[in-house]
Order: sequence, then C-alpha cells, then structure tokens
Amino acid sequence: MLLGAKPKSTKTGLRLTLGSLPPNVLERLTYFREIRLNGTAQSIPFQARLEASALTKQSRYRTQAPSQDEMPVLTRQSTRYSAHGLHEYRGKFNPQIVRAIGNLLQLPHDAWVLDPFCGSGTCLLECAHVGWNAVGIDLNPLGVFISNAKLEAMRVDTTVLAAHVQRLVNRLNSKVRGLDLNKPLSALGYTRLRAAEEARLPNRAYLEGWFAVSVLAQLECIEGEIRRLESSHVRSIAQVVLSDCLRIVSWQDPGDLRIRRRKDPRQNYPLVPLFTTALAQRTAAVIRARAVIGRVRGVHRAVLGDSRQGLPNTAPRPHGRMALFDCIITSPPYATALPYIDTQRLSLAFLGLVQEEGIRCLERSLIGNREISFRERDVDEGQIDKAAGLLPQEVLAICRLTRRLVLNSNDGFRRQNVPALLFRYFRDMSQMFASTLPLVRPGGSFALVVGPNRTTLAGREIQIETPRLLAMVAQHVGWHLTEIFPLDAYQRFDLHQKNSIRKEALVILRRPRKDGRQ
Repeated sequence: MLLGAKPKSTKTGLRLTLGSLPPNVLERLTYFREIRLNGTAQSIPFQARLEASALTKQSRYRTQAPSQDEMPVLTRQSTRYSAHGLHEYRGKFNPQIVRAIGNLLQLPHDAWVLDPFCGSGTCLLECAHVGWNAVGIDLNPLGVFISNAKLEAMRVDTTVLAAHVQRLVNRLNSKVRGLDLNKPLSALGYTRLRAAEEARLPNRAYLEGWFAVSVLAQLECIEGEIRRLESSHVRSIAQVVLSDCLRIVSWQDPGDLRIRRRKDPRQNYPLVPLFTTALAQRTAAVIRARAVIGRVRGVHRAVLGDSRQGLPNTAPRPHGRMALFDCIITSPPYATALPYIDTQRLSLAFLGLVQEEGIRCLERSLIGNREISFRERDVDEGQIDKAAGLLPQEVLAICRLTRRLVLNSNDGFRRQNVPALLFRYFRDMSQMFASTLPLVRPGGSFALVVGPNRTTLAGREIQIETPRLLAMVAQHVGWHLTEIFPLDAYQRFDLHQKNSIRKEALVILRRPRKDGRQ
C-alpha cells in the first residue's frame, strides 16, 4: 500500500516495479534489511539503520552509530533499539508494528496518534522516531513513568546524557571498589556506600520485606547519587534503569510473573555493578540511535488516566482545524491479562508511585485484571442475561457458555471467575471504544494488535477469539470494521511459553465519515 505496487517474490527477496515516488518513501519501509535500486545501488531503510544501532559490531558502550561498512547483518528483529531497552515490560508489542501500521494507514508526517493503553510507551517512542505526534494514556503509573523517561531520552542533549552518566558511573564504581557485594556488607561497607545526599526510600517498610539490608544500602546509595544529577531528564532515565534491576537483586522470584519468593534468597546481590553496567550500555544505545534519528520533532507524552473515560484533561490535544486525532494505534490488554502490578510492585513501591496499601486497589482498576470478589462475581454474572443492548449477542453467548460450564464443575476459584471476568472485560472495552470514538476525526482509524485467548473449564478447552469479538464490540458502539489481518506473535520472552499467545491479529477499524462512508 505504501509503494502502490504488488511485489513479486524472488530467491533473494521481493522485486517491485515502481514509477515515480514521493521523496524518502523507501525510507519508511519497515521489515527490509536493504533495498537495491535497479538491482545495483544499495539503500538501507531508516528502520534497518535504527535496529542496527543496537546491534553494532563494536562495543556496546560505543556511542557512535555504525557506518555503512560496520552495519551488522540483521537476521531477526531487534526490539530493544533506541530507548526501547531502558526497561523491560511484560506484554508490550513489537515496536516495528507501529511503523508498519502507520505505513498501512498512510499517515502523514505530522499525524496525531493516540494510544489508550500505552504501557511502557512502545507506540509513543516509535512515533517520536518517525515524527508523528503521539499521546498515551495508561492507568499504571509505572508504565507512564517509563514512557515519559523514554521520550525524555529522545530530547535530552546527548552530550549532557553521556557526561552525566559517566560521572554517575564513576562515582558509584569508586564507592564499591574493593567491596565483595556477594556477601553481606561490613560496617566499613555501609560507611562507604553512604551517599552525599541521603536517600529516604518511599515504602521503606515494604521494601525491607523484599530486599536484603545490604541491597537496600546499595539502593539508597544509587538513588542518592542519582538525585545529585543536575538534569531532570537524566535522573528519570537513571531511575528507570535502576527500576529494571530491582527484581534481579530482590527476594522475589525473577522467573515468576506473580510476586513469589525465591527458594534460595541471598543476603546481598551486586546491585551497583549491575546498575552501572546496564546504565552505560543502555544510554550508549540511545545515543547511537539518536545519531540515526536526528532531531525529534512534535508532541509526545504519556498521561495517567482511564481510557474508558476519554482523554484526561492533562493530555496534550491535537491542534488545527479539526483538533482530533488521525488514528489510534494500541495493543490492548487481554481478558484475564498479565498480572502487571504483581510483576511490577517492587518498582512501583521503590519509585513512590503507589503506597503499599494502594497496590491491590491499583491492580483491580486495570482492564482485564483477574482480581474479583465473590460478591462482584455474582453481580457481574447476573448482568450477563441483562446486557442484551450493551454487548453483541455473540460476546454474551461465550459469557453464557463459560458460566454454564463452571456452574456444576469442580474447577477452582480462578476458573470459576472466568465468566464474570470475561463479561467485565468486554464491557470495559466497550466503554473504551465508545469514549475514544469522538476523539478521532471522521474517516480516521483505530488499529489494535491482540491475540486470541483460551481457557479450560469443566475439562473442556474454550477458544476465545478476542480479535473478532473485540471488532464486534467496537462496531456495536459505532466503529466500522475495515479488516482483520492475521499476524505471527513474536516471542520476546521464554517465560511461560506453553501458555503464551502464538498468534495475533491486527484489527483495523474506522470512524464513519459524516456522509456515512467508511
């Protein structure tokens, strides 16, 4: 669609016969390692150069982007280039798909994009790379914090970034030189780690239950040194990298999505060298990417909010004649979604984004969460038969099927909760579709990447065709379905592979025009 020509498959790739093209249109290609014009001249698309900046053949600490001769051979997609690698975030979607969707929708260079489930900012960061304006909404304050730190990494002066990081790394390495951080700290060690500016960690009592005293001393030391940095942008970037190190040095099992304790907890872990290495390598990758990207233009921001209630007042808004978004691009949560808050509660507590007593409440507020009381389950199950006008009949039918299966089964409480959770999920997604419809210009699109779910109830496996059902829910509130494209899910983690989503779909919706045309 981007090139207006149908490709022909060859032994070495794809061949297209093209007429005249707008300037730099070949630069926008996403899944191509190189382009050969007339079979000879080699051109490497922007996306390939950007991914190569993370896979440079030289040292990972290098801050220069690779030259043409140093360009590594791309054999698979990179998902941690630029600032994408600052912090891991379970469930995020492939960054390349954002650019591919933008090409599919033929977005102009100054388009306004909304992501109502922005998570850790994958869509927002990709929009910053391309030059599209982007606004993200999320109920998870950690996701919003990470998103904005990634966006700040695109704007901070790279010379300032490199200098501040180097000074921070040098100060921390100096403090731990000669200390054995695999053993509990001595009194001398605690004295050495005392920061120039004492850090008072929020939720200290909670953190003491999940970190050894010697690790907390390192954590306070790092946080105190971060606070000495003059640049607020660099402080945010450093805090995000530190947050990403927490699970590895905690008593929480890093291989479990739920918050469960390690079977072999230690009294110290080498947090300082882990952090300084990660910070140096990840900021070097950012600086290499910035050399490829050049100046970042436009508006890019994540805000805390609930997309079921529309655009928060704190969010930037499109300007111009229509003052509406050109499109929505997102990867929404699934029914019975990943336990984001359980997985991230150490970071949320350490950064002071939520108080210990508010963690459970935050978990329950997210769309697709699994937390539900017996009373709430009874109320939601009772609503299934009363929601004929609220949700499409096929959606209600699968809710009724699951309710019927668990009614007289011996399934545990998690499976007994499935009917109510499914109903609640589709009801919440319906509210989101309804609240975002008026935010998009007539003729504008809503692109979402989501996969099917499956569950076993009363010994019977039930397939939940989430992409198709969500398309029905969206149409029920006024969106028009354009197409559903099947996709292969890109496996980024080995964790729980047997239960992971193997297939996804790209659902393209469109807001009807005022004349009724789609």
